[in-house]
Amino acid sequence: MRNCNYNLTNVVLRVAEKRAYYFDKNGIYTSMPLSDVQKNKQIKMLEYDSFGEKCWNRFSNYSNIFGNLNQHGLESIISTLSEGETIETFYKELEKVEEIKKPVRHKEIEKFITRIEKPMFMRDPENGRKNSFDFIVIEVNIATTFQNKIQYIKDNKGEIINMVVSKLENDSSFKKYGVPINFLKLSSMKLRERYNYIQFVFELKEIRL
Repeated sequence: MRNCNYNLTNVVLRVAEKRAYYFDKNGIYTSMPLSDVQKNKQIKMLEYDSFGEKCWNRFSNYSNIFGNLNQHGLESIISTLSEGETIETFYKELEKVEEIKKPVRHKEIEKFITRIEKPMFMRDPENGRKNSFDFIVIEVNIATTFQNKIQYIKDNKGEIINMVVSKLENDSSFKKYGVPINFLKLSSMKLRERYNYIQFVFELKEIRL
């Protein structure tokens, strides 16, 4: 049996027809208008700054919440959940989802992503703790030969993010901090087209006690 130690209370798992779907504090699957969720500080919805546009990407969120579980398997289960179902039912279905040991990468993407640089660990000016960080910046170099880089990144964004997350998770400098990868959220993904790289910014999730 898989250890389903995921904190899913008030975490948005699906967005459809301008409604956000999540398990409430009682473990019941429910929904709320998307406009209300964005104003509600109790509901956690990870948005990404993608090329200057705030958006909700299901595969990016699945990676953040469920780690290396097969994303298409997750989508299949989550998309068929009905309001009123319990989180226990969801966990039973979750046991059927396979773990992906190594991200599947297309050869074309491996040509497009030429190098993922070492992560840079940054502290806010007011943070005086030396052995800590507030955010992580990773620069991903891309090939100059692709004609429409922006569209290619949009079409393959989920897989590119998985490549970067995998690289970060296995980085020796990151491991020294002892921070689980699911404690991070991707807050920004921007193409620096002039310099041919994508800049990723990861931040620590807000932890409420």
